[in-house]
Amino acid sequence: MVLGAFVVASLALAWALRPQAARVLRWDGAFWSLSGARPMGMAEAAVALDLQGTLLLRLQEAGRATQWVWAERAAAPERWNAMRRAVYCRAPRLQDAGLPTAVAAAPAPRTPDLPA
Repeated sequence: MVLGAFVVASLALAWALRPQAARVLRWDGAFWSLSGARPMGMAEAAVALDLQGTLLLRLQEAGRATQWVWAERAAAPERWNAMRRAVYCRAPRLQDAGLPTAVAAAPAPRTPDLPA
């Protein structure tokens, strides 16, 4: 029984630590997008774990399964502080911004991309 649990835990760990293809995480001022095998276009991000040089992010897009992403400073050190500020920033809701829908729907300036 203990050996079986150890084998299952070892396989789960090996699967979790397997090499993954590079993905790009982008912030457009309102939503996050993620490239890769399971791309997301209009996701909201929440920090699940902050280790200063590494963030575990939970990306949630309406009607889709949650994706968990590790973001590391080493992937793009020159963009790290901007990415951290963006992930902790909350995009204003249209009602809170006091802007008409047409003005609020205009595209926001893009920030640099960060490999995830």
